[in-house]
Amino acid sequence: MESITVLNPLNISIVVKSPGFIDTDALIVGAFKYEIDEPEFLGEMKDLNDGLKDSIMKYRIDGTFKGALGKPFLFETPGNTIPAKNVILIGLGKRSAFNLDKMKTVGCMALRIAINQSFRDVAFAFQIIVESIASFSLSELSEAFTVGAMNEYMDQELKYGKPIKIKSFKILINPKSEAEVIKGIEMGLAKFQQK
Repeated sequence: MESITVLNPLNISIVVKSPGFIDTDALIVGAFKYEIDEPEFLGEMKDLNDGLKDSIMKYRIDGTFKGALGKPFLFETPGNTIPAKNVILIGLGKRSAFNLDKMKTVGCMALRIAINQSFRDVAFAFQIIVESIASFSLSELSEAFTVGAMNEYMDQELKYGKPIKIKSFKILINPKSEAEVIKGIEMGLAKFQQK
């Protein structure tokens, strides 16, 4: 019987850490389309926005970042704020219309920007999306994100004919999420397995 090896060419791993405390080339954050009557940020997103001296809310209110699905906005982290060197906001569209295909789009865009900007070490603030969405399990969300990132990886590899060099692609979670998120990542990676 042949054994099957599940490849992890993006070096995806999970890290139990809040987004505002991770030292990385780029922190990737999914954010919904801004609506005037929307409540203030809560949980991890509030902590991150506070740590960035209100930068995320400022870019949303002034229209610099509208939150349209898949639309990214990259900014350099302001001095004396969080350890991440850059922040990539990726639009999730309207909160009411969110689905797993949109999570795949986030994975795809996250990797595309990391490659285009030559970031070698990136981290995705997974827990921020989890706090905003109750209609999908953690494993479904992490699987969809992984599939999106791996689809982009395969497209880029075909396009350039050489492996993409990502040293580290961290998924940031809280301790209670660990088992389910690992399960989802493994399911996503298994779709790209080779014998």
